[in-house]
Amino acid sequence: MIFEVLGSLDELSSLLGLCRSKLGPGEVSELLRKVQVAILRAGVEAQAIRAGIEPRERIGEADVEELERVIDRFWPGPAGGFVLPSGSEAAAILHVARAVCRRAERALVRLVRERGANTKLLLYFNRLGDLLYALAMYVNRREGVEEDVAAP
Repeated sequence: MIFEVLGSLDELSSLLGLCRSKLGPGEVSELLRKVQVAILRAGVEAQAIRAGIEPRERIGEADVEELERVIDRFWPGPAGGFVLPSGSEAAAILHVARAVCRRAERALVRLVRERGANTKLLLYFNRLGDLLYALAMYVNRREGVEEDVAAP
């Protein structure tokens, strides 16, 4: 299970790095770098949980609150249907990263249930998935790309 967690976190961080290379320098790229650092901290905490070591909380309430603030800043509002993952290359990468984030979240849920660990990790990755969704739409809007929206 720990390898699923760590592999998903590594894949997520790698996708965010790819997205940063497509975006170039700027506010979103810097935000994604901060998220990559948080992902590293989460991996260290997950390893401690798996080892049965009382882990120092590396992802806490402040991290979750920060994500909430950032989501509020970038959230585009209702899309009028289901947004199909697409758009600019950077936005499409963010959509893939969102899906990988959800996989990491599911793996963390299993780890936390088994080991009774820090539930802030779960909150963080749940909110991170929402942030990546919001950023994908923000990047599309910034680049003048319309969302592909489908009715349910």
